[in-house]
Amino acid sequence: MKKSKIHSFAAVVLLSLVLSACGSATGASSWPGITVDQENNAVYVAYNQHVYALDAETGRESWRYPAESDNGISFYAAPELSADGQLLVAGYDQQLYSLDTQANGRLNWQFTSAGNRYIGSPLTDDAGMYAPNSDRSLYALSSQGQLNWTFESLDAQWAAPVSDGERLYLPSLDHNVYALDRQNGSLQWQQDLGAGIVGRPAIDDSGRLFVGTFGSELVSMNTSNGVVQWRTNTEGWVWGGPSYFEGNLYAADIEGNVYAFDADRGQELWSVSTNGAITGAPLVANDHVYVSTENGQVMSIGIDGVIQWTQTVEGQAFSSPALSGDLILIGLVDGEAVVLALDFNGNTVWSFTPQN
Repeated sequence: MKKSKIHSFAAVVLLSLVLSACGSATGASSWPGITVDQENNAVYVAYNQHVYALDAETGRESWRYPAESDNGISFYAAPELSADGQLLVAGYDQQLYSLDTQANGRLNWQFTSAGNRYIGSPLTDDAGMYAPNSDRSLYALSSQGQLNWTFESLDAQWAAPVSDGERLYLPSLDHNVYALDRQNGSLQWQQDLGAGIVGRPAIDDSGRLFVGTFGSELVSMNTSNGVVQWRTNTEGWVWGGPSYFEGNLYAADIEGNVYAFDADRGQELWSVSTNGAITGAPLVANDHVYVSTENGQVMSIGIDGVIQWTQTVEGQAFSSPALSGDLILIGLVDGEAVVLALDFNGNTVWSFTPQN
């Protein structure tokens, strides 16, 4: 895809999301956010007016929330599953919903105090629940949905934070990554990376945080103090954040490139070009890297950089592929199916199309 077309695509999506975050009446772009519950053999899909629970083996719908469509509700971000079985779903309607996955999606509680729409997914850990919002606030909640504390950044928060069990690492459109005490939200450090960040960072066990930016860069940071260890260029914006696997980083950009980097030095190991913008993070599974593009291309690349197969599907894929057992799940818009399940050879196993 030509750069002008990709930049046009990015501008349209950004404008749509900005208008949404600012409370404009213009409808926001929505695409399926997918979360897999391996323990219960379920897939949860947040898309448009519903959250759908699917059987992971067949794609059949088990339940949906709400039961009837409500034009005042719209979902975009992938749900987050807590250790106690709550499914947290962030909405365009400024509400954070907790659903009971064991009771057909029954509503547990709603958090209603956010000042704007949710774009990024929430995060849960053993200390609480954390929901980034377009109103510039990170809301830290108890498991019952009670507000524990808030942290305010300089601009909107569109990406989920990550945690290493000690701190939260929160990216923002204000170019900063903030390190927060997860118990009380106190600021430990912040680092300005020079460009907006909308992708969830990756983190490893040795104290390194990896961030992709709209400055067409990947950046490695020390989690203890925020010091930049290295930064390396990509051809286009890194929208979906990088993925870390066994000492390497895998990232994609909106110019349609997929990259592998050495995580220690940031040295590029290989790159592969697709023919469509990539806004989701690469999925690394089965010693392969899987990406999907805005023009409906799904690609499997060996971790050595050799393309294994390319599959063209009906629709546009903006969200990150998800792994469900031995299936690759692709969220789609503008096609018949909303979710497509492919095996590791690229064959379609099942598809899900919501029924009215």
